[in-house]
Amino acid sequence: MTDFTDIALSALLPGEPWTSGKALAVYENPIAITEGAADAPRVQAAAMAGSVAGDTLLFHALGLNVTFSTTSSAIVPGSIFRAVTSCDVRIAGQVQKSTGSASDSAQLEAFKNGTQIAIAFGTGSYINLGPTDVSLAAGDVIRFVATANVVDGSPTARVRNITFKTGAVRTVGGI
Repeated sequence: MTDFTDIALSALLPGEPWTSGKALAVYENPIAITEGAADAPRVQAAAMAGSVAGDTLLFHALGLNVTFSTTSSAIVPGSIFRAVTSCDVRIAGQVQKSTGSASDSAQLEAFKNGTQIAIAFGTGSYINLGPTDVSLAAGDVIRFVATANVVDGSPTARVRNITFKTGAVRTVGGI
């Protein structure tokens, strides 16, 4: 890890010599800050915050078609999102039970750090989950899970149109 070098303001005033030590510090200090060096100043939360949920697409996850013979769940491929900074995102998706008996059903759930934040449940045509605005801190994770609730058939749960949107493109994440 790069060390942070304090440079006195008086050493940077007009007329002061530009030395290799000062040049090296000017080059290395931003690196030390981004690496989180122990002696470096911290980036303040306000510098990274301020994004709001909106309609700018961050990414669109793959769909899922899974046939279940017993009530069970599956994480939707490509639907895991990890925030790298505090942000708000708008999530949405659709679920359908396309085969199985009339009493079978399918559901789509969204989880934030393991806690359910949204659910859609249906027995026929596509049901919408969201859009739901979610506030995230750096490191928070959202994932979507599809579940088929089997009563007396083998239903297929179809998931599509899982989206993560924001009002600020700098909200970057994904796993």
